[in-house]
Amino acid sequence: MHCAFYAGHTGELSIDEAVKFTLNEAAQLESRLRDVAERIREGDSLQNYFKPLNNQDYKQVPFQKNKVVGLKRRSWLRIYAIRISATCYVISGGAIKLTPTMNNRFHLLKELSKLEMTKAYLKESGILDEDDFELLEL
Repeated sequence: MHCAFYAGHTGELSIDEAVKFTLNEAAQLESRLRDVAERIREGDSLQNYFKPLNNQDYKQVPFQKNKVVGLKRRSWLRIYAIRISATCYVISGGAIKLTPTMNNRFHLLKELSKLEMTKAYLKESGILDEDDFELLEL
């Protein structure tokens, strides 16, 4: 069995190759986000990596649904989060996305639901900015 997501770009990947590729990319992405988080006090920003979930949203706002895409040009890896500020994002989950939208697959619809639940929880808890988030008890 082969995965054709990269067909024409790097050739077909076997399922085993796709799994190894994804695990490697996930580790690299986690490492990058941790590095950025450690450099926030030095002026780095998670905002440079997280982008609005909707590609047509150009303005960054609080409680916005965001995503970070894997490091490869045609990555299928996604991490989803709610934006509180340029340096504070609450990660709600992640997925492998092989379709143009999130509306056609159960696991992606579940991620959309988790984003909504996270957003609602933050608002109900009175989390309006980073200072409020630091006081949040989970």
